[in-house]
Amino acid sequence: MKFISYIFFRATILLISLIPYSLLYVFSDFLGFILFKIFKYRRSVIRKNIDYCFPGLSQKEIQQLEAGFFKNFTDITMESLKSISLRDERVIKNIRMDNIDLLNEYYDKGESVIILAAHYNNWEWGKYLEHFFKHRVVVTIKKLSNRNIDRYISKSRSGSSLILVNNMFELGELVKKDDTPKAIVFLIDQNPMKGKKTLKSRFFDKEIDFHAVASNFAKDYGLDCVYMTPERVSRGKYAVNFEALAPSSESSSQELLDQYVAMLESRIRACPQSWMWTHKRFKREMEY
Repeated sequence: MKFISYIFFRATILLISLIPYSLLYVFSDFLGFILFKIFKYRRSVIRKNIDYCFPGLSQKEIQQLEAGFFKNFTDITMESLKSISLRDERVIKNIRMDNIDLLNEYYDKGESVIILAAHYNNWEWGKYLEHFFKHRVVVTIKKLSNRNIDRYISKSRSGSSLILVNNMFELGELVKKDDTPKAIVFLIDQNPMKGKKTLKSRFFDKEIDFHAVASNFAKDYGLDCVYMTPERVSRGKYAVNFEALAPSSESSSQELLDQYVAMLESRIRACPQSWMWTHKRFKREMEY
């Protein structure tokens, strides 16, 4: 069954590669309509997540948020799958780094840095960061259950200098043995897996479990943290912004996480349709 899923996935990639870029968002709108109106994809999970975070919204406001989310969801899905068949140069002209000087200051001092990100707008285009950063880009990833798809996706994410790691021991050895300044990317906004180290933080007026791995790693290796967020300028075009957290030397792991969570919540409140509402983010806090 997994091999059949892999064949279907590759066929989907092939079909999307044949769609002219100028028509990509026509297909995205059609896919969004199908998922939202006909298949009602994960509507129960999405609705519970929205109710949990925004309990005061009216039915009309919830429906508007759901519709906006599906438009964003299918856009980033089509963009990510289409980019597999495109040359990097075709994609990176649609990405703008607004204050990259913030990161360059760390590089110029020979310092590595932790990049804290989220499943917000097109996070998959993070594989193109190497074209903008002076730092060597390292991305922490979670392996997919389908090995064939995992290998294919990992290969598509890999660039000429991009490094992918999936465990903290490997990452720690990389930092200790190679003093090249690195930008180490963590996405830590989703529900922590059982057995993983967590910390609670105030998120939408509730105490929520978050991954502690990034803030703990920052403290263990004395690395400062920067929050990164891609904002949509228009369909297919993004402006990436960076905001430094307080120095790790002056903050606890809990304080670093709290700063990240506050920044994440601020962005979600400002543009809620851009976050990934399909995940069972709060399964430790409520029933789905």
